[in-house]
Amino acid sequence: MVEKIKITKLHPCEYIDAMSLAYDVFLEFGKSDYTKVGVENFKNFITSKEHLMSLNIYGAILNKEVIGVIATKNENSHISLFFVRPNFHKKGVGRKLFDEIKRKSKKTITVDSSTFAVDIYIKLGFIEKGTMQFRNGLKSVPMEFRLNKVNPF
Repeated sequence: MVEKIKITKLHPCEYIDAMSLAYDVFLEFGKSDYTKVGVENFKNFITSKEHLMSLNIYGAILNKEVIGVIATKNENSHISLFFVRPNFHKKGVGRKLFDEIKRKSKKTITVDSSTFAVDIYIKLGFIEKGTMQFRNGLKSVPMEFRLNKVNPF
């Protein structure tokens, strides 16, 4: 099934479906990480045209449906959003999305992970770079992934 999934940079007309997926997964799996203020801040972020246009947003597409999304900024060096539909968890969709970002990034990749996703990021090769933070109504753990690109010269 993972072979049939296409990773593609999303067109702005696809952002509504992608952000709807992000919001639904955020609400379901981040319950221990946010307050009411945190939910509002997240909602404002994913509905802000200005924020969305500053991101590189990639989708995992299966049968014309967005089943996963990853959004980065700063030349793909920081993950701002990373969500996969629950029925596709543990099926390689997230890894396929992250592999696309690794191919496009030239730097260390950072993320402020939800506490739910820390183990997922560790499986992808991230390490924790600090203690849990609480900002704007959201808990997060700073993490980073070091690229091991070999310079052939």
